[in-house]
Amino acid sequence: MNKTIWIGVIGLALLPCLAACGEEDLTSVRLKLNADHSGTITASSVAVPQRTGFDQGTRGATWADRVGVVAATGSFEAINRLVVGDISFHVDVSDHGMVSMEVVVPLGDAMQWAKLITPMTAEQRAESARAFDPAGRVKSLGSTFKLLIELPSDVVATGVTPHVRGVKASSDGAEAVLLVDVDRARAADGSLRWYVTWTK
Repeated sequence: MNKTIWIGVIGLALLPCLAACGEEDLTSVRLKLNADHSGTITASSVAVPQRTGFDQGTRGATWADRVGVVAATGSFEAINRLVVGDISFHVDVSDHGMVSMEVVVPLGDAMQWAKLITPMTAEQRAESARAFDPAGRVKSLGSTFKLLIELPSDVVATGVTPHVRGVKASSDGAEAVLLVDVDRARAADGSLRWYVTWTK
């Protein structure tokens, strides 16, 4: 069963998260993959709401900038049947016990995943950053999409094709991470293909 949490925040409430993680953790999808290719999914996104509870529940203040964070958790039975927006996943197991995953991330104006994860204009991202961190240390929220996959064993290899500026693949132990600059992804064509390999 899926669980969704809505958090309307203004100001310093979530700054410890940014200090420990990064602004891209607010616009991310995290998968924990089991050996049988089932698993759990956690996703979060940010948006600029028209109003918040603070607008109605506060006297003597005029609110200017707003940001809302939505987080959801759930599970999936087979990674090959999972689609997030229009991001798809395909896992193949070789006879030698190597497991490879291909993640297809569409690019261009029609990409659906960006509308789910970071449905904001550049101006709204700056507005949300001002609400999130009045001190100005955070300049933009929602400019980077993070896809993190926790595998059953350590990553053997990871890479992305084709080369697109603002896209980075990395790994640390059993975690594989893809970072995508949303604006550069929207300006590109075709699809990214992210490959991750591990042992069965």
